[in-house]
Amino acid sequence: KANLNRNDFLLICLKKALSLYILFIGIMTLARVFFVGYFSPPGLVETNTPEIMQAFYMGWRYDTIVASYLLAPFAVLSILISAIKWRFLANVFFKLSFTFYLLMALVVLFLVGADLGFYSYFQDHLNILFFGLIEDDTQALMETVWKNYPVVWALGGLVFVVGLLWYSIAKVFKPLDKYNSFFHPGGFKFLLMSLATLVLLFGGARGGYGDMVLSPKYADFSSNIFINQIAVNGILSFEKAV
Repeated sequence: KANLNRNDFLLICLKKALSLYILFIGIMTLARVFFVGYFSPPGLVETNTPEIMQAFYMGWRYDTIVASYLLAPFAVLSILISAIKWRFLANVFFKLSFTFYLLMALVVLFLVGADLGFYSYFQDHLNILFFGLIEDDTQALMETVWKNYPVVWALGGLVFVVGLLWYSIAKVFKPLDKYNSFFHPGGFKFLLMSLATLVLLFGGARGGYGDMVLSPKYADFSSNIFINQIAVNGILSFEKAV
């Protein structure tokens, strides 16, 4: 196989980062769609479609903040490893990244799921009461969940989703032995791609490139409380609760 140049390495890594970004955004967006479909009052979507769309746009920006923080270590290390141009090191890096991002995907899945479950009880996103539920009477909580929810079906669905995540992330991190050189070499191109990656991560982690960092408080743009709750995801709610 032809030797991969620095630009080959970096572009391959950036494609993997983009796939992970789509995966994380997809998990959080599906949770938001479920939130609206299951919890919204009758007729709300039909009568407030523009504001619902704005809430989803705000939600995408909040989700991008989470995804940018998760992808930052991979992106920075990708730039460094691409500069070395060593297939073996890159493949070890991909194996470690597979384990890490599978774990992160499961954490994201757990938090958005816990957020939806919490909302079904308290009509609010995760807050400090979440820790009280765990500390006070976990057994009573589990008994209530077992009585009121199809736990067996939920566990079966969870096994399927975990298997799907495992398969998807394994496809993302296939080894470099599967690739041949395809991109023109050049130090300027490598520098340009590296800087563009860092700029995108910086903007994503801030929620944009404005003067102010995007905060969950900016989700309160509507006079309808439920619409304001659409944008915030379970990860930001958990961070605020902590």
